[in-house]
Amino acid sequence: MTLPRRHHPPEPAEPTVVPPPGWLAAEEEFLVGLVERAARSGFDELAYALTEALVHALFAVRNRFDPWNRALDAAHAAARAGGSRRAEAAAESGLGQLRYCEDRFADAKRHFTRALALYRELGDACGEANALNGLGTVHKELGEHEEARPLLTRGLRMCEELCDGEGVAHASYGLGVADRELGADRRALGRLSLAARAFRLAGHQPGEIIAIRGIGLVFRARGDLVGAERWCAEAHRRATGLADPHLRCYTGQALAKVWLRAGRTAEAERLLAAGLEMSAELGDRFGTALALRTLGEAHLAAGRPEQALAHLHLALTEWEDMEHDLWAARTRRDLGAARSRLDGCPSAHDLWRSALRTFTRTGVREAGELSDWRRRWGCSCDLPDVHED
Repeated sequence: MTLPRRHHPPEPAEPTVVPPPGWLAAEEEFLVGLVERAARSGFDELAYALTEALVHALFAVRNRFDPWNRALDAAHAAARAGGSRRAEAAAESGLGQLRYCEDRFADAKRHFTRALALYRELGDACGEANALNGLGTVHKELGEHEEARPLLTRGLRMCEELCDGEGVAHASYGLGVADRELGADRRALGRLSLAARAFRLAGHQPGEIIAIRGIGLVFRARGDLVGAERWCAEAHRRATGLADPHLRCYTGQALAKVWLRAGRTAEAERLLAAGLEMSAELGDRFGTALALRTLGEAHLAAGRPEQALAHLHLALTEWEDMEHDLWAARTRRDLGAARSRLDGCPSAHDLWRSALRTFTRTGVREAGELSDWRRRWGCSCDLPDVHED
């Protein structure tokens, strides 16, 4: 599965990303037409096999969503018309991956759930493990860790039994991210280190890089900026050596945030501006929102609350459009800080209450950090209802 973008993705593993050959990009329309023709002619499994090859070689490299959708829709329709449950399961899993990459998380869950049921019906253990990893990754991405962890744990065990090293890496990475989000830092470091090793053994460079980035995020969450910079800088250095601008957006954002906390605001802003431009060019809504929110944090750190509000409101609009409650809550928390600076802390209370409801529901580490956050921004008010769900 394609390595997810951010703390980056699920499913079948893709090879190291390289720029598509010029002829391949030039022939995109013809190649999608071949998929559609194969599908119309009843060659359902051939249609999906060609689609999967195009995903890894072309569509996923630069988020070519329109042709990706056309090819998968054709393959999916052919599988259903021909009654091929195996081709249908593969198409459903592929659609789950595509919807994930489009940041359409509810649709991604629906397709992965359907794929999981089909693979179980077929007795296809490999397909089932991939679907478990994909579905678990989507839940994890949304902060739904109680739902994600059993799926990823089952996927991990099945991949171990199947000697599927890349599947082990994906599941371990997802579990490591969930552990970090829930504050289990020691376990997170173990999981992420295992994921990095497994990706390395599989020759999956983007996976190894994103796992290294994940280790850096654990150190950052613990307040160890020296360790965080070491790991995040290594991830960004390696990403810069690959022809994968998408990956660099995420490694750059992670490193920039470490620099922000170390007071290197100008350097961080330059890196974030480059990442924002590339995310927008790639049509990556999650990456765009992440860069906007981090730029808002940069303006806060530099004492520019008006500019912070502008960037944070843009980020919040993106998160709400994606129905991503956890990142919307994190952005509301930051908006509260900006409001507190501009108009006094009472103007931030409702934003902080809203954020805490989501933090408490998802169980993330920020639920226990909001009081300190409020004090940092000048709010020592007695607000008992802030601590209620």
